[in-house]
Amino acid sequence: MQSIVPGSNKAILILSDGTEHDLTSGNNSFIDTDGNEIKNTGNQLEYISKNSQTAEIKYNTLKIPRGGEYFLMLSDSTKVWLNSETTLRFPVHFAPGNRTVELTGEAYFEVSKNENSPFIISTNNQHVKVLGTQFNLSSYPDQQYTLTTLVEGRVEVSLGTDPKQKMILKPNEQSILENNNNQITKRTVDVFQYIAWKDGRFVFHDRNLEEIMNTLSKWYDVQVTFNREDLKNVRFTGNLQRYADFSDILKKIERTNEVNFEVNNKTIIIK
Repeated sequence: MQSIVPGSNKAILILSDGTEHDLTSGNNSFIDTDGNEIKNTGNQLEYISKNSQTAEIKYNTLKIPRGGEYFLMLSDSTKVWLNSETTLRFPVHFAPGNRTVELTGEAYFEVSKNENSPFIISTNNQHVKVLGTQFNLSSYPDQQYTLTTLVEGRVEVSLGTDPKQKMILKPNEQSILENNNNQITKRTVDVFQYIAWKDGRFVFHDRNLEEIMNTLSKWYDVQVTFNREDLKNVRFTGNLQRYADFSDILKKIERTNEVNFEVNNKTIIIK
């Protein structure tokens, strides 16, 4: 089986004036036009705000391509791990009393505590409001659900179209927003399988193969096709290395004798 390597640290930073910086090369730092220092080391980006009280609020955008990941520290010291195919739009510095960012894709947040300034993550169809906490938010446009998984602290999840529809999450709870009907429910989960990606693991518990391959394809930058529809619903449980060669992961799945994989360049055919 041919070798397909895992993803790596790579991102594009788009400044408020539209200029783009490829962060993949790393080991450089630069200053934006307002004197706010932006440090880049090749796997993480750190904002150091120097004139937050007077400067106009300007937004930057960090785009993580397919097969990429990156770490970001915002100007309030909030830490953000961004997964593949993810975009985060955020202020260079936060205005007093307002910390709002916009997310498409998946990210893990460790929000710096500030009781006078709630931190709000806005996605296409929901808002998550926190004061200081750790949680994972997965909101990919091509997925059926938006999942907010709380590790510690407390968060409030509300519908983007109807802010009155909201719920509070406690640790080990997950909200599930059905993207096609704007219904939010919640359940108790083992949070590890939803946050393991940031620590170098893929953890799947009784997940169908279509969901598993959707996750893997974003990281390994491959296309997946099934030659039978029923194969999409074969379910698996496993704990896999995120940085393993893709062929090693496919071999482990094949050992179950449920499916076989045919690899043609970066197209995976499941039979």
